[in-house]
Amino acid sequence: MDPLKAVFFDLGGTLMEDEGDRVAKVAALAAVNARYGIRKTGEETLHWFLKDLGPYYAGQPEKWIPIRDHLRRNFVAYLREHGRKATEADCEWFERTYDALHVEKCRLYPDAIPAVKRVRATGLHVGLLTDVDEKFVRPILEAVGLAPLLDSVTTSEAVGVGKPNPRIFLAALGAATCPPGRAIVVGDSRTRDVAGAKAAGMFALFVHRGGERDPRADFNARTLTEAAEIIEGLSHE
Repeated sequence: MDPLKAVFFDLGGTLMEDEGDRVAKVAALAAVNARYGIRKTGEETLHWFLKDLGPYYAGQPEKWIPIRDHLRRNFVAYLREHGRKATEADCEWFERTYDALHVEKCRLYPDAIPAVKRVRATGLHVGLLTDVDEKFVRPILEAVGLAPLLDSVTTSEAVGVGKPNPRIFLAALGAATCPPGRAIVVGDSRTRDVAGAKAAGMFALFVHRGGERDPRADFNARTLTEAAEIIEGLSHE
């Protein structure tokens, strides 16, 4: 194996806790109910908003539809169901509220920043490879302190496809001017991160946080600390 040249981290579930995203969604939807006098909790409304998320994400690898478009469509439908017609101003308010609450509520795993700094200290290109909208993710990266630690950020919206489509992985490689065989993807998804990296000819490091290992991954780690140790070793081979 040639020495590594680039490392690409996934965001949600890998560097960032999923719970913060859920809390932000609940808070945003509670704000919707309060603003429009709807007698439901944010938790109850979240179930309504997520009802068609499976089919939505199923099509994302082939053509990325911005998450904000999906949320806007559901917001309009939700108000219509409760006797309100959403105006453009309503939609803009919802998008601002949703984004601001994610900036406020999203949290990294405690080992995320130390691990990224350790990897960065090796001199490798450190990139982010994530299934999100551009406008949505940039303020979050600034708020949690990741932005100055990243050499590149590759999003599904910018590329036009989602993981595990090889195109998004190849776009990340292009940003790092790195061949596939000298790059590794660090992620928590067997289908999007591990399978996608392998299909693009890259190495895959699966972070399972105490769950089951992935036999298809080249490396497995319980934590980001372990992942950083593995990468440090690979950078000197």
